[in-house]
Amino acid sequence: MQGNNTGKDLYDFQLTTDDAKDNTNEEYNYMGISLNGSNFQTGIATKLRQSATQQYTVRIENVKPNAKTFCFELSCIANNYPFGDHEVAFYDIAVKQLNP
Repeated sequence: MQGNNTGKDLYDFQLTTDDAKDNTNEEYNYMGISLNGSNFQTGIATKLRQSATQQYTVRIENVKPNAKTFCFELSCIANNYPFGDHEVAFYDIAVKQLNP
């Protein structure tokens, strides 16, 4: 979930994914991101209204059975709003295995 507490609408709010690595140093070259149940893609661009909350789902494909933790990067851009720092908080991060 991502909530907008900036005090203004973010007209070009973008999230993009990058490669991931697991605890065994295995690299995963495709991650997808979905907004509110939409199709998975490598990036999302949307309008994030003031005080709104949106649900994003990140998918890593072909995860190895011995993977326990992941390290990856999500880039966040909003052209009409200068972020005060380089970190965005994400809440309610749930991890689940889709195809055992």
